[in-house]
Amino acid sequence: MTTEQMAVRVKDRVKGVTPEIFADYKVGKFNLKGKVIYAQNASHLQMASGFGATAYDPTTGEYEYAPLRSLTTWINATYGRTVRGGILFGYTDNLGAKQDFISTDDFWMFGAKNTDYIYRIAPSVTYFVKNLELALEGDYTVVGYGDLALDGNTKALRDVANLRACLMVRYRF
Repeated sequence: MTTEQMAVRVKDRVKGVTPEIFADYKVGKFNLKGKVIYAQNASHLQMASGFGATAYDPTTGEYEYAPLRSLTTWINATYGRTVRGGILFGYTDNLGAKQDFISTDDFWMFGAKNTDYIYRIAPSVTYFVKNLELALEGDYTVVGYGDLALDGNTKALRDVANLRACLMVRYRF
């Protein structure tokens, strides 16, 4: 029997939870914000995540799936009113799945499959005058890449770094 001849109704599903914690602390000119997200199959949130097939039954055509898990956190500190300095630290870790996939071809991920971690450091300075806002931000991002693992949890063998600057001008009506 070929797959074209197979007429079965399947109920393939993958489940995942995505809890998050956010905090914001202000005192005077100082502001500290942060967030932690533990994600399972959160590619719909544009996160390095997805799911994969862990088993296949050729008689029914049904698959079993497991979600890829990731941990993402960021913290942003700023100080000032007219001139505001800030620094952002961000980190994402690919935790893989709780069980192995059928093969490294049988999982789907938003982002590169062979990503282990990503971290970012982004200092900034912003100048406010009436309705005008001028900002300059530096961005140093590093991604750890490695060989694909059967559970999707790649271990970094090499880092690729990127450095860029961004200038923003905004006028509020």
